Amino acid sequence: MNEVKDAMTEGLSVVNLNQGKLLMTKEKGIKTIVEQSPAPIQQLFPFKDRLEVLRDSGDSSLASFSTFLKNGLSREALVTLDAIRNGIKAYVKGFAGDIALSNDGWRQYG
Repeated sequence: MNEVKDAMTEGLSVVNLNQGKLLMTKEKGIKTIVEQSPAPIQQLFPFKDRLEVLRDSGDSSLASFSTFLKNGLSREALVTLDAIRNGIKAYVKGFAGDIALSNDGWRQYG
């Protein structure tokens, strides 16, 4: 857990879906940017119920690591996780502007 806390001082933020919390980086200026943006947690709430159903399903690869290793992700889990990934990606693009338009968009800033 110390590695995560250290990374948070260097820019990492964590979305805790279980507790419905955003653990935000301590990096200067980030708090202001995030407070002025739409709440990312609210954009992820529709997926909470889907994840809980998958978690509680006895045959879900999200419920058991050994099932995941044996069978991989189920189609339902894959679709849900992909939708969450796309939602987070859209949110980040929304406030990252032209930096997020391409893989090397950051180069124009140094």
